[in-house]
Amino acid sequence: MNTYSLRLLFFVSCLLILVACQPVVPTSSNPADLTQSTASSTASDVQSQLATLPDIGTIKIGYLPIVAFAPLMVADAKGYFAEQGLNVELVPFQAGSFMVAPLSIGELDAALPIELSAGLFNAIANELDIRIVGSHTIFDEETPIYLLVRKDLFDSGEITKISDMLGHKVSIPGPRGLAEFAVASALANAGLSIDDVELVTLPFPEAPGALANEAIDLAYLADPLATKAQRDGTATVLLPVGQMIGHDIQMTGVMLGRRLLEPANREIAVRVLMAFFKAVRNDLVGDYNQNPEIISILEKYTKLPTAVVQSINPYTMVRDGTMQEAGIMEMQKYFIDRQYLEYSELLPLEKIIDPSFTQEAIKRLEQAGE
Repeated sequence: MNTYSLRLLFFVSCLLILVACQPVVPTSSNPADLTQSTASSTASDVQSQLATLPDIGTIKIGYLPIVAFAPLMVADAKGYFAEQGLNVELVPFQAGSFMVAPLSIGELDAALPIELSAGLFNAIANELDIRIVGSHTIFDEETPIYLLVRKDLFDSGEITKISDMLGHKVSIPGPRGLAEFAVASALANAGLSIDDVELVTLPFPEAPGALANEAIDLAYLADPLATKAQRDGTATVLLPVGQMIGHDIQMTGVMLGRRLLEPANREIAVRVLMAFFKAVRNDLVGDYNQNPEIISILEKYTKLPTAVVQSINPYTMVRDGTMQEAGIMEMQKYFIDRQYLEYSELLPLEKIIDPSFTQEAIKRLEQAGE
């Protein structure tokens, strides 16, 4: 079949799908009949759409067992993926950076979400099949991630502000990622650079002990470990992550891999995002960390006890999935300036992101009143 025929066939297929997705307009003037007719039509439409979904087997979604992945956990626990006719498997990882390669070769279908990092930008530059398609949270002053300083150094007056960090040891969970960018941003706001401190790579669970043993002076640390270090009298907050950067920023992305980026599988990709953002919009609102149902779900997936889950500030959710494009480019520029990337000119935004998937998912949720 020639290229023109293939394109025509693809166009016709997409047109048929769009037609199938149009709502049936009821004609009855009786409100009860209207409700019943609409519900019946919706159920019929859903069954019709499910029957036409490509069979790609189990959809594998990467995650970390931390509260930041709450939307994915809630969507899975409450059956939102099954509701969309999807068979989903959640695959745990030790770090978000480990998800990039499996995403690009089809071993992993999505990361909901993944942190922005030098490795991610390099992968996109190398034409690997991955794209950032949305954002579910922003880092602001309420985000439960902090730059902690040893309490003895703070109480003595040795380190009470960012400019006092000169020459001191700062732990981050991994280099060339969002933690380094946040620390570098705080230093830049005080007239310093990342080269003015000694970075020490430590996994989050090891940082409190290193603070207690005086092996490091400061730590970039997330809750619940950050709060525990404060309660133990080991450390105090120097700055929350929102103030470190100086403005709200997107530091993670909702990511799709090779299989879900294939045009033939677009409907599946949109449905994955519908399930994910349904949890964001319907369940993770207000003080969701005090909601017994949400607490139970987070306990199951993170293995954290109730009291700890309740102590973690809720993340600020982005209900419509809109990405902070300026922040993405800001991080890319930092990595270029540090010569962490395999290229020296900024990649255009359209090579990094594709918001159309999330826009379609949100549109359908809004049409359904969710």
